[in-house]
Amino acid sequence: MQFNISASRSQTVTQQITQIIYVSHSIHPLAHKCDMDILTASTLRNSTYDITGCLLRASNDYYQIIEGSHAAVTAVFRMIERDRRHDNVLSWVQTRQQARRFPGWSMRGAHLTQKAQKRMRAVFEEGDVEFGARMDAIAFHAERAEVMQIRRR
Repeated sequence: MQFNISASRSQTVTQQITQIIYVSHSIHPLAHKCDMDILTASTLRNSTYDITGCLLRASNDYYQIIEGSHAAVTAVFRMIERDRRHDNVLSWVQTRQQARRFPGWSMRGAHLTQKAQKRMRAVFEEGDVEFGARMDAIAFHAERAEVMQIRRR
């Protein structure tokens, strides 16, 4: 499926970045081959649309943040919602920021430990937790989890 999205690879500091955090339920068990398939496809697609982000896999859930131009993030999120490898896609937060949180990653993936999963769930279930705290939780766990990573070229 093709989208006509013109995303500049050299977004200026003054152009705001749209960021979406969502959670979804995987229909496959943890460490299923579809995890790497999703990561590989995301890396290729996101590089095309100048999207960066992080995908964390818990036992039954995916936590993901995608960031880029508003048009690109919206188009990619629509594709994510239609992906049949997961269901119950819930967008927790959508915001605009001055800078990317994951500037070097077209997509980084990581499996979370049971302890990290509990912490992530607690952060995200707090209704009053600000966007920055949720982003910090994702970044913290992405840096420390068992990593499935493909770096941006």
